[in-house]
Amino acid sequence: MTDIYLIEATFEYAEQVWQFRQEVFDDDNNSESLFAVCLSLDEAASAEEWIKMCQLRKNAATCKQTGSDVPLTTYFAVHKNDNRIAPFICTPKNTKELIELLCPDAPKSFPEATLQIQSELFQKEGFSIIRGEEACRSIKFFDVGALVWFAKIIEWEFQGFSVENNFDKLIEAQRILDCNGYIDGTIHRYLIVAQKQ
Repeated sequence: MTDIYLIEATFEYAEQVWQFRQEVFDDDNNSESLFAVCLSLDEAASAEEWIKMCQLRKNAATCKQTGSDVPLTTYFAVHKNDNRIAPFICTPKNTKELIELLCPDAPKSFPEATLQIQSELFQKEGFSIIRGEEACRSIKFFDVGALVWFAKIIEWEFQGFSVENNFDKLIEAQRILDCNGYIDGTIHRYLIVAQKQ
């Protein structure tokens, strides 16, 4: 499993932030929730401008300039092994059906990553929860090759996956695709806005 740590938004990651923004525009521009919870990344003229907004947003004296009534700190989830921003938020419900299809014996990823558990942890640390939201949406694959790519880029969820080791499962995925026209899964996200008391 890949180790991930949280770090406040800094200019060191500007290039990766802008690359992520472009990938969302390229791959998800028909979605109603384009850039959901990305705090105006779609409206920024540059990654540097967006990171400056993040820095203004975390200060009580300047947060109102960004449209926020309370200070908010933006964090990146970063892989320890290569210093890359993690492209997906991991939760136990995230891609559950797809993991069960391709890697039925893989351990459950991040069972503590739920709105309820994380809200309780924040509260135990002296935070009050200002806002908590949770959403599950469908994710569909119309090509088994795209599903293979997806499983490889989030290896911490599809633990042990390879085309060679899971070829029989890929045959099953192709059968489902041929029958239904797509392979369906679920993506799960949650948002917590918390304030130190």
